[in-house]
Order: sequence, then structure tokens, then C-alpha cells
Amino acid sequence: VTWKSSFTVVNLSPDDDATVTVTFYDDAGDYFAPNPLLPDNPATPENEEVLNPFTLLPETSRIIVMEFVDDLPDGERYAVIVSADQPIVTMANLEGSDTLAFSYHGSYRGGADMGQLIAYLPSVSNAFYDWYSHLSIQNMASIPMSITVSFYQNTPTPIAAITEEVPAYATWRLTMDDPGISPALPNEYPGWNGAAIVE
Repeated sequence: VTWKSSFTVVNLSPDDDATVTVTFYDDAGDYFAPNPLLPDNPATPENEEVLNPFTLLPETSRIIVMEFVDDLPDGERYAVIVSADQPIVTMANLEGSDTLAFSYHGSYRGGADMGQLIAYLPSVSNAFYDWYSHLSIQNMASIPMSITVSFYQNTPTPIAAITEEVPAYATWRLTMDDPGISPALPNEYPGWNGAAIVE
């Protein structure tokens, strides 16, 4: 499956302009701050290149499409940190397609609750009717961090756990069929659908 993504940034302030900075990190934690960022439709003449950082007027939004962003190598996965001097919210959108012309879509939100020492994931699947969850966990600290994902199924104690040493600003990509966890999770039909805690 070939995946493409975009993200929308919204200035929530009703009165003030927001100065927004976008920083991209690859899986190893190396960062890129492209300047300029291209808008959602660079073929449209009225859409000029957007400098990074850029200004968002009160209660307005901007879409950044990854394939149009300068200076980012193609075929890579990135984590994005969007910061501003006003309250903002971000929404990432994913679109996948395969050789059989099937399409897949997904979205997730980023916001002020990001960057915590613990995160609760209420729905995680392993071979659940042939669906597997994929977790992307970024270390947002400037030093390496040991991160543990514990898996639960209607019990107060985890049925499985896996730990990874993640470098500064790097991203740990964890698919549920990872050999380190899959033997401990039910994978016979219809599979497993439970919860996870990231610490």
C-alpha cells in the first residue's frame, strides 16, 4: 500500500493572528524545517509559497500536503511538531492505495494533550478480522527514552508488554504482528481487540 498524508492547522483564537512553525522529524530523530512550505494546491496561481513559520489569521486554517513540501526526501515517514503562539489544533489525514485500486483512509488529531508521559489507547487490534493496528510513538524529549507499551484485555494487569529504547525525537513504529508481541496476543480468528497503555 502506498500512503500519502496531509495535515490541517487551525488557529482557534477569535482575535489574534497565530505564528505557526512546522518541524518534521524522520524515524531516526533527525529534523527538517522546510522553508518554504507549499500550500495545499500549488498549481493554483493565487496560492503562493508559504514561509515557515507562517501566519494564520484568527479562526482560519491551512492544509499542508506532504508531497508538496520542499526539502523532504520522498518515500520516508515523518513525525510533525506544530507549534504556535496562539491556541491551535491539528488534524492529520492519511490516504492509502494498492495495486488492486483499493483505497484506505484515516485521520487523527494532535493537540495540547500530546507530549505526555502516559497515553491510553482504547482500541488496538491484532489479527482482528484480519486488521492489525499500527502505533507511531515519538520521543519528544531531547534525550533517549525507554518506552513501554502494555496490552490489556478486560483485565487490570497486562497480557503482554514490549519496551524499546527510543532516541531523542525519534519515532518508534510498532505493528501488532511484531515478533516481540504477537505470540502473547490472541491471533486465531477472529483475533484480538483490546487496549494499550504507552508509558
